[in-house]
Amino acid sequence: MSLKIKTVTVVGANGTMDTNVSGIFASFGDAMVYMISRDKEKSKKAALKAGKTVKAGSIVGHLIPTDYSMLEECVSKSDLVFESAAENLELKIDLHTKIGKALRKDAIAGIGSSGLSITRLAECYPEDVRGQFFGIHILASALRADGITL
Repeated sequence: MSLKIKTVTVVGANGTMDTNVSGIFASFGDAMVYMISRDKEKSKKAALKAGKTVKAGSIVGHLIPTDYSMLEECVSKSDLVFESAAENLELKIDLHTKIGKALRKDAIAGIGSSGLSITRLAECYPEDVRGQFFGIHILASALRADGITL
């Protein structure tokens, strides 16, 4: 079974890795990507940077800058949630608790590379969606031009 990803939420989207990940999802998968940062202006700047980084200005229309006030709404609309906020356990517990409450039963959530325990963060998710959370290592070759397929 494959999962077709058409909408993605990237949490902590204004850092270098997250900006690039947002650009990859928008360009290779033609997905709509919610870019969540502390404030919308940082997300807007990150969206423009992503277009330049992946050398595809056309992806900017697929990047939706937003802030944490929209986290639950963006998550509820997403097939994939990729979290890569600051390496702070308390912050991540708060984020993943909110993500877990809003995550659809047919969606997946993951964390980028982290020195924190993925097992501990999985405990933030309700049991019925806990198995949908895992560590994600992004490889451009894993994304297909006709849509992101996992």
